[in-house]
Amino acid sequence: VLTPDERRLITANQRSNSLSLIDVESGKVLSEVACGENPTALAFTPDGRTLLVSCRYSGDVELYSLEPRGLTKRGAIHVGMHPYGLAVDSDGKRAYVALSSDAKIAEIDLAKRQVVRTI
Repeated sequence: VLTPDERRLITANQRSNSLSLIDVESGKVLSEVACGENPTALAFTPDGRTLLVSCRYSGDVELYSLEPRGLTKRGAIHVGMHPYGLAVDSDGKRAYVALSSDAKIAEIDLAKRQVVRTI
């Protein structure tokens, strides 16, 4: 996923359970940070301050802040088995995560950092 300023790119590295921050212009990896098991989907909140990462094997959505020199983990929300697809609503208050094993969607209140319902 591109950062909001489109100068950096973040990749989910499933085999190494990490995220890489890459400078688009140079192609250089600026930093790499460990994350939950099998990171799959990435999405920014509309303000560009928080990156959400679905971690399929650990059953979590992890939250990171984008800093000038890298990503900093800010927490994790357990959502259930095999979170896959991920979307954030336009006001940045809710996120929706597809739980592929259960054929359901978890709705997350981002301010409270908790699942509020399963659809």
